[in-house]
Amino acid sequence: MIRLLKFWLIVSIGWAGIWLGVSSYENYIKNGDGFLGVTNINALFRYTGWLLGVLMLLSFGLKSKINWLLNLTLSAASFLFFLFLGEVLCLILIRFTIVEVAKPFHSRLFLFEGWNAPKRPFWGDYSREFGSWRLPNDSLEIVPCHGDTLSIRTNSFGMRDKERTLKNTKSQKRVLMLGDSFAEGYIVNASARHSDILEKETQIEHLNFGIKSTSAINYYLTYSHLAKKFEHDVLTVCILPANDFEDYTSETKVDLLKYPIYRPYWEGTFPNVSVKYSLADISQSLATLQNHNKPIRTYYTVDSIYHTLPLKQRIWAEITLNSYLYNCVFGLSAKFVNRKRMPPNSFAKESFEKRWDAFAHSLEQLAKAAKGKEVIFYAVPIVNDLKVYHQSKVDDLSPRIEALCRKYNITYINLLPKFYAAGPQNWDKLYEPCDGHWTPAGERLVAAALLKHPAYLKAIGLTNP
Repeated sequence: MIRLLKFWLIVSIGWAGIWLGVSSYENYIKNGDGFLGVTNINALFRYTGWLLGVLMLLSFGLKSKINWLLNLTLSAASFLFFLFLGEVLCLILIRFTIVEVAKPFHSRLFLFEGWNAPKRPFWGDYSREFGSWRLPNDSLEIVPCHGDTLSIRTNSFGMRDKERTLKNTKSQKRVLMLGDSFAEGYIVNASARHSDILEKETQIEHLNFGIKSTSAINYYLTYSHLAKKFEHDVLTVCILPANDFEDYTSETKVDLLKYPIYRPYWEGTFPNVSVKYSLADISQSLATLQNHNKPIRTYYTVDSIYHTLPLKQRIWAEITLNSYLYNCVFGLSAKFVNRKRMPPNSFAKESFEKRWDAFAHSLEQLAKAAKGKEVIFYAVPIVNDLKVYHQSKVDDLSPRIEALCRKYNITYINLLPKFYAAGPQNWDKLYEPCDGHWTPAGERLVAAALLKHPAYLKAIGLTNP
């Protein structure tokens, strides 16, 4: 036992000496950023330290003359050996793409390649109040999955819209439109969006404040801190049940260790809640001008987030970020389960019940902020909603939204039946098969449905467009 103790003492001194030597080299000869290439030095030696510690404990346990301790050590050693074999096997399967599952991020050890974007983000975290927005007078040319080049431009307010004024300079009513990528018209030209079609058909301004990757709390905050500054008479909100219940919550903080982004959320017990943000400050976000191509800054943000997690979440983070075996087992299991089951119906209770309180509270705050305006909520489906609805005819969501709307004298327009009425043979024509967003035909269907709805026509002061 004395010889074993001496051995591990020598190993420990050697390990500490190598750590000190590598750190000194990096600090005094290299640039002092804590990295050799893409590897964080301190994290590397912490992980190797844990490994050496486990091996040391096993070696002492195997030398023990206490039977129960020896048996426990043998069991632990066997378990760790087979765990190691599983990790090696899954590493080979993933690295050589024998199985198609995601690689571990290793974001506590390496600079993740996805943290270094050469171009500044067009959609980024640019608002301290509502997070996701765009830069003013910016432009972007992209080739979406449908293959056609798309030119996107913003006005002086960062809206994907033509130039607008704060004052309503016309004698007609004015409409503001909120929503996510479906309201924005994510992969269609601006002229093909339902907001632009409505403006053209009615000759009434429809200001588009839609932006992708947002949800109901963003709609409320965007309206309160930006859109409300524009004179208007009518407010419309495009509700996409498939995404609008996927807010950030403090329970999903571990996900920030992959992509630290700035998202608002409600903290507290409803209705006694307040707005909080996923990061301590927007300057920590990956999706900013300062950080989009500075992976080392993002690493240290990830490191600071990690150290705010409770022990249970830290352990879970280490497994999910580093284990090839975990990615193999859960990645393949998810694929198998998804092949066997029907896609979820976003309008069904089981899809939204858990997050209903946050969603409803956001819409209620929006309704209060828009007091005195004509407000219209319109819900839209994705193509999977239509396919599942075709079999089940379940829509639990609309009655819940209608009850909320009655409380605040808001109009609710459910476009699920309108899309469903187009027929299964036409659904794929309304959505891009490679992406799931609306095609120009889908945008036209929404515009046509609103133009025929008496509540919309009454709100904008028309009987016929």
